[in-house]
Amino acid sequence: MLLQHEQLTLEPLQTAPDQYKQAKEYFQLLRFFYNCCKLPNSTVGDAIIDFLLIEVALDYLNMTYDSLLDLYRDYDSRTSKIKVKNKYALQVTDVEDKVVRPVELQPAIDDILKKYGGYKAFVRASGTEDVLRLHVEAKDM
Repeated sequence: MLLQHEQLTLEPLQTAPDQYKQAKEYFQLLRFFYNCCKLPNSTVGDAIIDFLLIEVALDYLNMTYDSLLDLYRDYDSRTSKIKVKNKYALQVTDVEDKVVRPVELQPAIDDILKKYGGYKAFVRASGTEDVLRLHVEAKDM
């Protein structure tokens, strides 16, 4: 396991019991959160695990569901289809939020977002059609 406090040298802290206890608890917490991060499956998703991780985060942050919902802002969004000859010319990151190729496309998207105050935009190839899908979110559309 990557984060085991036993692998680190905590002996010098044994002369200061409070610091040793604090360091040991800290590494236990790190190990717990490291293992929590391995639970969700981003490929297929897992709503139950996601929900439990939200519970853990809310407890750690001493937040309620209402205070979490207060952080959420719903923006207007639009999705458009762009017919193309070769959808495979577009390459995106594994989470499909940034364009990798053509290399000049992502900077152009970022410039448009800055110019018009957009929140988020991404392009991805359709899995079933010869089209690209453009998704845009902004405060005002």
